[in-house]
Amino acid sequence: MKAIALQFGKAMSAALFVLLLVVVGTKNALAQTQVATLQHGDDVSVYYGTNAFVEAHTAAQTGDIITLSGGSYAPCNITKAITLHGAGCAVDTVANTTPTIFGGDILLNVADTSNFLTIEGILFRHNVYFNTLYNPKFNKCSFTSISPYSNNMVNAQFANCIINQF
Repeated sequence: MKAIALQFGKAMSAALFVLLLVVVGTKNALAQTQVATLQHGDDVSVYYGTNAFVEAHTAAQTGDIITLSGGSYAPCNITKAITLHGAGCAVDTVANTTPTIFGGDILLNVADTSNFLTIEGILFRHNVYFNTLYNPKFNKCSFTSISPYSNNMVNAQFANCIINQF
């Protein structure tokens, strides 16, 4: 009888250990809320974590669409004529979304004159610098500061944006 009880105890300990691993793994997976999707034609790639945007931008080509979930992302210089969609600039209790935030300085430098940069629904918490931009479109974005690196922004469109300092 003792042998059966001892085996049962070992089995329960192993089961509890596995359950603990599953709970910890699920918690870590759920804690990683940043998701970036990169759409290139019919192909869609998904990236996770704070570097998701950096990885998606690196893989992107002209004309691609990057969509970001709410959360804070590591910034990178935007050098490609892409469309960038975020989840918005504020908490939306109706849609249950959090803002898409870039927490560091960004340089926008897209010299393409026939394909244009479009950015929507991003909260830029630091400086946004521009070097060369032709016909960029910004919709529902919030900027702490926009500064020229050079004076080469032509025909920019800002719709429903908040700009604290230009």
